[in-house]
Amino acid sequence: MVNVVNGAIAGVFAGVMTKAVIGSTLGLAVVAGILAFAVSNWCLWQYHSRSWAGAEHKLKVLFPSGPDRSGAAVQRSEGSIGKDGEPEAGRGTQ
Repeated sequence: MVNVVNGAIAGVFAGVMTKAVIGSTLGLAVVAGILAFAVSNWCLWQYHSRSWAGAEHKLKVLFPSGPDRSGAAVQRSEGSIGKDGEPEAGRGTQ
């Protein structure tokens, strides 16, 4: 959503500057604005997708299926299936 608003502002700015500085026709200014809008949206989409991917990799996994990084055993929840395919005991059950 923010990308679209920023792209629209960039497109309008590019169109106005094309018309004012070059003195071109209105059609060329519109084309320049549309191109600026498209390029701006694509660049911002690339930036945001990379930022989200980087942030997702930094998240701590709350429900691991095996030992954690320190090698400590992880307690499984009720109804977990063990490596042998049999249900494992849940929290506190023996």
